[in-house]
Amino acid sequence: MKENKYDNDIFFEKYSQMSRSKDGLIAAGEWETMKS
Repeated sequence: MKENKYDNDIFFEKYSQMSRSKDGLIAAGEWETMKS
């Protein structure tokens, strides 16, 4: 079975600190392109 990276505590902690995790779609760089 393939490991889920989100089950790794260190990975999850770092990922949750990313601006797109904290601020949602507004912080996602590709959002401007996708919403139009």
